[in-house]
Amino acid sequence: MKHDEPLSAGFRAMIGMLGVVTGTGRKDARDCVAKTIRSHWCTVSVWIVTSALATGIAYAIGSPMTTPQLTSPSISGTEVYGNPLYFSCRLTYGGAGMSGQSVGFYVDGNMIGSATTNSTGTANYTSTSITAGSHGATCKYQSTTSGTTNFTEAKATPTLSVATSGSPSIYGNSVTFTATISSGPTGNVTFYNGGASFCTGTISGTTASCASNSLTAGSHTITAGYGGNTNYNSVTSSGITQNVNRATPTITWPTPAPITYGTALNSTQLDATASTQGTFAYSPAAGTILNGGSQTLSVTFSPTDSTDFTTSTASVQITVNPAAPAFLNISTSGTPANYQTAVTFTATIASGPTGSINFYDGAAMIGSATIGGTTATYTTSTLTPGTHMISAAWPGNIDYGPISSSQISQTINGALLYSYLVPSGGYDGVGNLKNYTDAVTGSWSVSYDTLNRIMGGGSSKGSYPYYCWSYDGFGNRTAQESSNTTFSAGSGGPSPCQTTGGIGQSAWAQYNGTVNGSNSNQMSATSSNLNQGNCYDTSGDVTCDGTYQYLYDAEGRVCAVLNSLAGTMTGYLYNAEGIRVAKGTISSWSCAPSNGFQTTTDYVLGPGGEQVTELSVSGTSITWAHTNVWAAGKLFATYETAGNKLHFYQDDPLGTRRSQTDPNGAQEQTCSSLPYGDGESCTPAPTEHLFTGKERDFESGNDYFGARYYASTMGRWLSPDWSAKIVPVPYAKLDNPQSLNLYAYVGNNPLGRADLDGHEVDLNGTKDEKAEEVRRIAGTATRTDKNGVTESSLFKPSTDKSGKTTMVLNDNAAAKWSGGHSKAFNDLVGVITNKDVASIYLEDNHVKGCMCDWNHGQVDGSGHYSVFLTMYPTGADTAAPLHNGNSPEMIAGHEVLGHFQSWMKGNPHFGDEGPGSPAFDYENRWLRPQFQLAHPNGPITGPRLDNEP
Repeated sequence: MKHDEPLSAGFRAMIGMLGVVTGTGRKDARDCVAKTIRSHWCTVSVWIVTSALATGIAYAIGSPMTTPQLTSPSISGTEVYGNPLYFSCRLTYGGAGMSGQSVGFYVDGNMIGSATTNSTGTANYTSTSITAGSHGATCKYQSTTSGTTNFTEAKATPTLSVATSGSPSIYGNSVTFTATISSGPTGNVTFYNGGASFCTGTISGTTASCASNSLTAGSHTITAGYGGNTNYNSVTSSGITQNVNRATPTITWPTPAPITYGTALNSTQLDATASTQGTFAYSPAAGTILNGGSQTLSVTFSPTDSTDFTTSTASVQITVNPAAPAFLNISTSGTPANYQTAVTFTATIASGPTGSINFYDGAAMIGSATIGGTTATYTTSTLTPGTHMISAAWPGNIDYGPISSSQISQTINGALLYSYLVPSGGYDGVGNLKNYTDAVTGSWSVSYDTLNRIMGGGSSKGSYPYYCWSYDGFGNRTAQESSNTTFSAGSGGPSPCQTTGGIGQSAWAQYNGTVNGSNSNQMSATSSNLNQGNCYDTSGDVTCDGTYQYLYDAEGRVCAVLNSLAGTMTGYLYNAEGIRVAKGTISSWSCAPSNGFQTTTDYVLGPGGEQVTELSVSGTSITWAHTNVWAAGKLFATYETAGNKLHFYQDDPLGTRRSQTDPNGAQEQTCSSLPYGDGESCTPAPTEHLFTGKERDFESGNDYFGARYYASTMGRWLSPDWSAKIVPVPYAKLDNPQSLNLYAYVGNNPLGRADLDGHEVDLNGTKDEKAEEVRRIAGTATRTDKNGVTESSLFKPSTDKSGKTTMVLNDNAAAKWSGGHSKAFNDLVGVITNKDVASIYLEDNHVKGCMCDWNHGQVDGSGHYSVFLTMYPTGADTAAPLHNGNSPEMIAGHEVLGHFQSWMKGNPHFGDEGPGSPAFDYENRWLRPQFQLAHPNGPITGPRLDNEP
């Protein structure tokens, strides 16, 4: 046994079976068994039982009784490099296999490994590292070496393939080829193009790569080859196809600097270069003049090496700046020019520019015109009065830059925005308006019946130039009809108006005494409400008209309106003076505070009750809508919220809006309507005050006059007239039966009169109706005396001692009309005077007073009181004034008409003319309504005071 070699388990077991072991030296046998032998041999004395046992013991302890044997190695497997070879040797001792022993394996004397014998004494070893060539293999156990087994290891042939980084590739671009070889070979791989090597790569692991840009354009077969070494054979891969496309030359072309329109292209702009040799063709070519703006320059490059390079193109942008036109001038067709008259401005520009030229008033563009040749003209009639600085500007185009002219001054004279003209002879003998021309509604000719009610009319404007109105015996308007042909008198139906043909429109009404048991002034049927007619309450107020329903409060004022078509309800609020101060929506049909009133509009009133400011209300939000500007009871301007604009109004003599302008006098809209206020064309903006300056309610179409509401579609009031004090007939004139109809609007004479507040009748915009009568006849009246002599006007201008202009009786008239005589001359105005001279003071063509030694009076053609001026015979030199603030019946503090007689009795200082005297009887007869003059051109009736015809 070797030194320090442990005993085998079998040997130790066998020793144990002996039972007796004696040792020599200092260690006994059990030490020898249990421990490592510390000397080369451990001598053990045993009792030999059999020879076989002795032999086993000797093997176990390695005594030199017999030498172990090794067989020559056997070799199996593929004898090619890299493949496994299997080596096997058997170790025996005395013919028996020795197990558990380490056997070394050697090739060409070099140990390649070891293996432990198995139970049969066989040791096996596998190796893959045997190099190629001829070799001798042996096994060795301790000092025993086997015989040699010779064998030959062949070289291995590796696998080899090639791949490309991309095909096709572009000429000049690098392509990487990668060869993949089986594991083991080292060294280099060579790459071939059709058999010609073009690059090599070193094997790293199992790959070798080569990058090359040397391949020409075309198709190439690429292979890889490995040259082999001591262990590997040489090998060549299969070929792959590498397509190489022609390259596109790189063109370098810097962006040219901007040029000015008109500059020809040259080498400064056409300066491209390429990455290879070749020729350049530019488009546009050198010498071309480009249009203005951003333009494209292109080039086509043709390479000299057309095998490897393609033809290529490139482009750049070049900016062509516009050139400045040489000049731009402007001229006018004439200055000054009249407002709303066409003015033509002509702009002249240098040759070249096209398009349009803009024209400016200051900084504001007013229009544009197309250039024709070298000029552009713009015509306008919208310049407002004043001086305007006009200029022209051309905005430029891609070829030419913008240019502006200098300014020229254009003066626009003011023009008539609205006119209303009554021609000579435009009034009849009793002051009815027969002819007039309104700039908006046209020229009208109007006729009247014997009660001074408008009866027929013809207009130069509108779809229906002919109109007819009819009335019943109670002064109710029964029809308003229009036609494109004239009317003739007729009868039957709700209207006596009959057309002579053609088509038209009709608005009629019927009246009877069966409505609510009321009188004949209430409607029983209308053209818009055939079956029902209007509804009335016991006070005679209209409560329904087919479309709208009305509620009235305890004061007789409309407090709510229901639009039955829209289903909306509107409520009104009034202040303690009875003036409307708010409107809004209501949720229940009632005038009570519990009707759910929600304010939508608030009014801020002026000292005269006029609407100064209107406020829009929405919940808790209140915003300003507009503010009206009033003067002398007339609305003439409005500020509104939108744009903070100011608007001015031009009204006809009765206060109906006809024209609306801005502060510069530019007309914004015109307003046309029919005599009774219907047919309104104007939008109610910025304020709703239209017909005679009264507010027209959007929710009902009615006009709010203060005391009452007026329905222009019916031409009458919703409520009968009323008076704050108890009188038999409110605001009626007993000498005029027409005034007894408390629904009729201004006695059915809407062209000659207006209503101020729902009570009082106004003539031509002033309360002083009688003064207006005097103004109209002053200087124009003529008469024929009893001898057939036609005299000039009753009055003539004069100057009193203080230099004040007066109107005095014409000398002839004074001489012939003195002494208490009266006369009806051909315009049927009677004049009464007791003295030769009567001076009437005029101011702004309105009578302000009279200086008479006695008294002076007038009656019109119907016997109605016209003017009464008196001075007491006490030598006083002041006149009894006619104040516009007084009612027509109040003159010098005395009521004249129906109370004339009692007035005379109560004023003995009037003179020595008492009741029964000729003067008293004279004045009483002429001023009392029962003594009337006849219709124009008819006979004079009633008692006469003298024998004059």
